[in-house]
Amino acid sequence: MRILLLLWAFPLVFFWGWYGLSAYDINFGIAFLTRRTHDVVFHIYGNMLGMPAADVPLALVKIFAFDSMFIFALAAWRWRKSWYPQAKQWLIVSYHSLRGINQKKILQEMWNQEDFGQAWYEQDQLSQESAKGL
Repeated sequence: MRILLLLWAFPLVFFWGWYGLSAYDINFGIAFLTRRTHDVVFHIYGNMLGMPAADVPLALVKIFAFDSMFIFALAAWRWRKSWYPQAKQWLIVSYHSLRGINQKKILQEMWNQEDFGQAWYEQDQLSQESAKGL
């Protein structure tokens, strides 16, 4: 999964780094970063896609946003065991706190449930004991 995230992040960083530097003509003496190269590249993309060159960056933003949401959804699904119990607790406590119900009572009821996540409960107890020992 980490390799997938790197394979997703590297092209985005490379492209938007190039886009930002070439759009403002910060080229450090490299022809690849000049504004002229920027305009030529987007003119070619515009001709290939059948759209004006000025609309290509916006289309790329939409494409990269969709790809990013897809990758983040995959990552959330893959790592759901680590974040789901905390998210569930947060949602229940925040819902009941809006209704004015005692949070301590809610947490005690949740911890008595078997599906809440015994490992997270034990980790919380260990952290409380270590805090008392300090």
